[in-house]
Amino acid sequence: MSKSLAIWNDLGLGNYLVFSSVLQYTIVLFFIFQFYKRYKEISVMDNAKQLMKNILKTRKTVKYYVIFCLSLILISFLVMAGGIYLNEDPLSALGNSYDIEQLNPEKLKVTLSLSIVIMGFVVTLVMGFIYFLLYGILLKKLLKNFKELQDIDV
Repeated sequence: MSKSLAIWNDLGLGNYLVFSSVLQYTIVLFFIFQFYKRYKEISVMDNAKQLMKNILKTRKTVKYYVIFCLSLILISFLVMAGGIYLNEDPLSALGNSYDIEQLNPEKLKVTLSLSIVIMGFVVTLVMGFIYFLLYGILLKKLLKNFKELQDIDV
């Protein structure tokens, strides 16, 4: 068993991991079907208006997929934080064997949970920012190409 999977099991979150994996793969298969459907709809033989309409539908599907992935990342961090907080001995579940007699176990759980939650929000926001920044640049180029297509189509 891998070390990261063992941590989830030690925190009592093994069932969540199985459930979320099945759900994730089901939704990914749905998006693969949607992407294929959108791919088949786009044709260079269409006029500029229809082509742009199909491209925007594809863009919307991509946006929903990215939001799903970012949400899944954040939810995983939140579940991990909840598992740490609800665990009797979170340090041993995380693989540490430090002597914590001087530390208040409740404060330790709160500190670890808050750290995981903050890290989850930061990771999700950074990944979302990078995606939307890159996608914004590509969208700007798409708008430029669309204007050119409209000029040609008229």
